[in-house]
Formats: sequence, C-alpha cells, structure tokens
Amino acid sequence: MDYPSVFPQHAEARVEQARIKAFRDLAHPKKNLKGVKRRRTTGPYGLLWSDAEEDLQNCVLQVWKSFAREAIELCRSGVWTLEVLRTEVYEFLRRLTIEAYHSEGRTRGLRCMTGECGSILPEVMSEYQRSREWAWFTNEMLRLLNARARQPKQVLSVATVQGAPHAAHQADPQKPAERVAKQRREAVNAYIEEVRSKTGKRLTRSDLWRSQRYKSRTEFERWERNDRRATKAAHEKFTRMLEEKPHLK
Repeated sequence: MDYPSVFPQHAEARVEQARIKAFRDLAHPKKNLKGVKRRRTTGPYGLLWSDAEEDLQNCVLQVWKSFAREAIELCRSGVWTLEVLRTEVYEFLRRLTIEAYHSEGRTRGLRCMTGECGSILPEVMSEYQRSREWAWFTNEMLRLLNARARQPKQVLSVATVQGAPHAAHQADPQKPAERVAKQRREAVNAYIEEVRSKTGKRLTRSDLWRSQRYKSRTEFERWERNDRRATKAAHEKFTRMLEEKPHLK
C-alpha cells in the first residue's frame, strides 16, 4: 500500500501487521472467522451479500480501522487537520477496497466493489457505514470535535492591544511557511467542495495529483505543506490547476 509521506514508520508497520492478519484469516474463513458476527443485510429479495462477500468487506474494514486509528493520532498531535484526516481515511478505504477486490474478490467470482472511475460503489459504502468499525470511527471523530470545541479561545493581552513588539507574534504564532501551508490546504479543500457542490463528484487529493500526471502523492504533499523540497514545476502545476479548475469543465 502507498502511505502518506507524513505517516510514521511504526504506524505503517502496525497497519501492515493488521493487513497481513486480516487477509490470512480471509484465506481460511472456516477456521479463523468462526463465530464472527455477520451483519446479514437484507433487501426486497433476501440477503444482499453472500458470506464470502461479507467476509471480504469485513477484511477491508479491519485493516481500515487500523489505519484510521493511526490517522486519528496524527490529528490529535496536530500533524493533520480534521479535513485532511477525513480525506486520507476515505482515500485509504477506497484504495484498499480496490486492492482487496482485485486480489481476492475477482478470483472468487464475487461482485465488483468499485465503479469504473475507482470510487466505492454506493451499496458497498452503505454496508461499510453500517459496520461496527464505522461506528467506532464516527465516535472518535466526535471526540476530536468535542476536544476542539472545549479548547479556550485565545485572548489578546493588554500588551497586544497597546502594540508591544512581541505581542503580535504571540497572538499569531504561525510562521510564514506554516501560513502558506494553511492557505494551500484551505484552497485545495475549497476546490474539492466546489467540485462536489457543482458536479456531485466526490473529488479526492489523489484525483488532483493524478490529473497532473504524477504517479505518487509525494510532490503534491510537499507542495501543499510548503515543504522546502517542493519543486517549482509542482508549484506551477497545482497553482494553475486551482486557478483554471479543470474538474469543473
């Protein structure tokens, strides 16, 4: 799997451990998945999913939960914003679903889990959202939001109002490079939301860097966080993309 560049090696190792175990258990379901409680979602004509299809969905969710747990810690430590957390968690789930189907589902003759453009099929996404893993993630997100809501607002001191030399810096501790990174994140988020509201398409950051013919997320992430290693070419490409808005055409 391709992990975000800021993902710590120890976190990546834990996710890979969960991934190996989940796919190993999937290979021997009668032995390793005995006693696992199934959702048994029904429709107008009976069960929506076969046992094998539900086992594959559960396999994906187990690995995804491991990634989401590590991603939440990055958000708690301030490395990721809540918006980046949501985007990365969904993108990991999408790529994992594609991998799981092509490596396990197709060979077993199971129904496809993603559409032609690579997005998770609505009925599969609905099944994910009914799971205990999704309920856990929703609760963790609420905890993060509640923690943010309880943080006291910064109050300007008398020295700041009177114009003390160092007071303005204390009120706005962000460095110029951090302000640029924040502005770029906000611009990308605004563009993604604009595309969603005007076209109904759920755009991800992966869609953005792929549209500029990059094979990995590295250059985009360096540019977005204003990394000194970001190239001039990447800056020109992503800036032009946000100005011309090709996904709206």
